[in-house]
Amino acid sequence: MWKLSSEWYLTQSDRRLLQLLILPQPKQEQLEQFLAAWDIEEEGANRGLLLACYRAEQPQLVFSDYVAPRLEGLLRFFRFRNMPLLAELHQVVRGFANQNIRYAVIRDGAMKMMYPEMVRDMSSVLILVPPQSMPEARAILTACGSEHIVLSDSFWGKRALRPVIQECIEEAVTCSFLGVRVRVARAEDLVWLNLLQVGFSVLHNLTHQLPATLIDIRRLMRAGKGFDVDKLVLRIRQSGTGAMVGLVYALFAAYLPKELSNIAPLNSYPIKQYIGVRLRLLYNRAFRKGKAK
Repeated sequence: MWKLSSEWYLTQSDRRLLQLLILPQPKQEQLEQFLAAWDIEEEGANRGLLLACYRAEQPQLVFSDYVAPRLEGLLRFFRFRNMPLLAELHQVVRGFANQNIRYAVIRDGAMKMMYPEMVRDMSSVLILVPPQSMPEARAILTACGSEHIVLSDSFWGKRALRPVIQECIEEAVTCSFLGVRVRVARAEDLVWLNLLQVGFSVLHNLTHQLPATLIDIRRLMRAGKGFDVDKLVLRIRQSGTGAMVGLVYALFAAYLPKELSNIAPLNSYPIKQYIGVRLRLLYNRAFRKGKAK
């Protein structure tokens, strides 16, 4: 019987990058060993940006004259590329506030609000809005001429998720960004949604953003940020998503916070859900191998 493996979804290069990024106290020799086998020109901007942010967080590490200027260039490029998108978000959330529309920014937009010093690879900003507020929210986006703000409505089609998503919106926290107060989903809800996103990605073989999402989960659960594991457990139980979250942890445990291993729902989800999701993963794996031939 096949075993679940992160190697199905992460390239060897991605695994090397993640192994470096999660080191608690990286040493110069470890960085040099990594760079000897990892070429920024081949890996592309998305992976390079992860390394650029890592370099900013680890000033004691010395990067080579070949890599350092390329990482600086990536930071400058994405800072300027994101400016129009963030200006759109600024305008839209002011419109929401004027109309008393409750909402919660999620995914990349939320991470940018919570960690403004971080540079993100952002093509859009996802916002949760209650169904009854969708018409007004869409009208505001149209009035603002917004092209990159997306009202995420995929959750409302799943009955079990509706009350949970409504709570995510109601319990959103407020961040100040460019002088505007922005409602952002709580860290616990962002971790839950990111875990579901990882599950969705592996089920549909959409792996481009996997390394960044796994690092976001680690960052949100970082000690000292007041992360409430019990709140995350509650979300998993309320939504009945233990099977998906459990399998995500089974696949990527090496790159996820160890605290997740202690969450009871990961080991107590219904066996039918477990089998169903596992078979889907194995089917996708077989289909991909067959296609490759």
